[in-house]
This record gives sequence, structure tokens and C-alpha cells, in this order.
Amino acid sequence: GTVIIGDQLWMAKNLKISTFNDGTPIPFVTDAPNWLNLTSPAFCMYDYNIDNADIYGGLYNWYAVGTGKLCPVGWHVPTLEDYIHLRDDILGGFEIAGGKIKATGTLEESNGLWHYPNTGATNESGFTGVPAGSVSRYGTFGGLGYQTNWWLSTELDINNGLRYGTNNDNAYLGHAYTSKVGGGFSVRCIKD
Repeated sequence: GTVIIGDQLWMAKNLKISTFNDGTPIPFVTDAPNWLNLTSPAFCMYDYNIDNADIYGGLYNWYAVGTGKLCPVGWHVPTLEDYIHLRDDILGGFEIAGGKIKATGTLEESNGLWHYPNTGATNESGFTGVPAGSVSRYGTFGGLGYQTNWWLSTELDINNGLRYGTNNDNAYLGHAYTSKVGGGFSVRCIKD
């Protein structure tokens, strides 16, 4: 599915594909030793559990994003400019944009996937951001229920990529740099 947010068309869920848009398979990693410090395209599921894909999507490394072939033809991993336009021009800025893209409800109230308090969550954009967590460069997982990060296709420099995300305890939508080596985050595609 898709969702229109302002003048942008986004996919309505996190990516969960196993092939690039040219049909080439993306290596699927199933344990920490094989994820450790990867410098080639790969993806996994949270806790290396395929059952997590339907809810949270896959976790892709920078090298999969950097191919430019991760999203279907006609779509792309958002650039820094795409994200800034969404956050500032469409959703009202850093302090509140995270709430507008987060799925509502909490695990504690049995009506959502985020841990309490899920501050500011309205999902008024329809983006429905779920707390997919991430995988570290060492192949360990963290943040499920508490945070989510999505890759941007914009590089900071030769060693670092950019990601954007939000947490359960605020309504912020921020971005940061992260090493290209090893880490894995969600991907949400935007229409060209």
C-alpha cells in the first residue's frame, strides 16, 4: 500500500524484500557472526526471526541501500532533502513530526506496538511508523518497541551514511549519521 503525505507518495509499510529491483538476491543473514562488520549488501530480520518481517519489515545494511536498487523501480530510498521536506515543510518540524508518523497505542495497553508512553503519537500522516529497532555492526539487536530508524540514501561522507528516526518517549523526528559498516535499519521507500 501507499500513503500520500503532503506532496509526497510513500510506501505504507517498511520494506521486506529479498531481491534487488534487478532480480539479484540480497544476502539474508541469519546469525551474528555472519553480520559482524559486513561491508557488502545484506539484510536480516529482528532477532534473526523471519516472523518479525510481517510486522516490522527487514533490517538492511548501508551497502544494500547504497546500490540504488533496493526500492522497486520508480521508487527510491529517501534523500536528506526528501526527509527534511517531510519533517519541516509537511509535518511541522523536528519537535512534533515524529508523533505524526508513529503508529498509535502501546504494548502495555494492548493496543499497539510501541512501549509506553508513545509520546505524541497521532499517526495523522498515515505513515504508521512501527518500533522496529535495529541491528548493530556486531549483529546484536536493540530497540524493538522503543525506537525506529530508517535509512536515508544520502551519504554523510565516505565512512558514514544517514538515518532518521523517532522514539517511544518523545515526538521528535531527528536524523543522525551512522557508520556504513555493519548496522542495519528499516527502509521506507518514496516515489520518484
